Amino acid sequence: MRIHDNNYIRSTRRLYMTATPRIYDEAVRAKADEHAAEITSMDDDAVYGPELHRLSFGQAVERGLLTDYKVLVLTVDEDMVAAPLQAQMSAGFGELRLDDASKIVGCWNGLAKRAGTAPGGEGFTPGEPPMQRAVAFAENIKASTQLAGVFPAVVDGYRDMLDSSRDDGKPVDTTNLDLACEVRHVDGTFNALQRGRELAWLKAPIPAGECRILSNARCLSEGVDVPSMRCCSCTRATASSTSSNPSAE
Repeated sequence: MRIHDNNYIRSTRRLYMTATPRIYDEAVRAKADEHAAEITSMDDDAVYGPELHRLSFGQAVERGLLTDYKVLVLTVDEDMVAAPLQAQMSAGFGELRLDDASKIVGCWNGLAKRAGTAPGGEGFTPGEPPMQRAVAFAENIKASTQLAGVFPAVVDGYRDMLDSSRDDGKPVDTTNLDLACEVRHVDGTFNALQRGRELAWLKAPIPAGECRILSNARCLSEGVDVPSMRCCSCTRATASSTSSNPSAE
């Protein structure tokens, strides 16, 4: 790591600042040794020196510097959505898996505040307006581009199914049923001007009954400030807190 090497970057002192300290456990370090890879963990005082100051997420919330967040757990019955989603996939979205399509339905239900519970069991208050801004984090550029392309169509197919069920006399939850979603994509190949344009679109005033989603592949995890944003959706599974925490913060 040349940034730490005084032969490459000369300095009397170095001050490291981060919102997401990279700390590697013994298993990761052992795997790096197996592949002759050099990693530096930020708890290594020999490299980074002692910790000078720490402001935790909880302390930042208490001071009004950050807004607290909740984790929303969404569940979707694949059997219930299989037929309409399969029809959507056969109509031009052949690469879309049923599992991914079900996640889209779950995300839309959460954005519309139709379904979803926090780990503590609490849900949405009846009559709450839907969310209007969200950022989605995809596994890679291909997945993010696909999400932006198919999200509205999958939601339309699901709503058509609900309308058909209602016409047949079946009970249907009508909470924010008309919520429409517009989705765009951004990734690391976009220059600063292009990213700024997409963020400006996300921040701009939004008509009632509409939600804007900006899907990205690892380029909006840090340094992005959209105070009116109401949701971060992680469409890829991850066990890394350094990947998920900055997304929410």
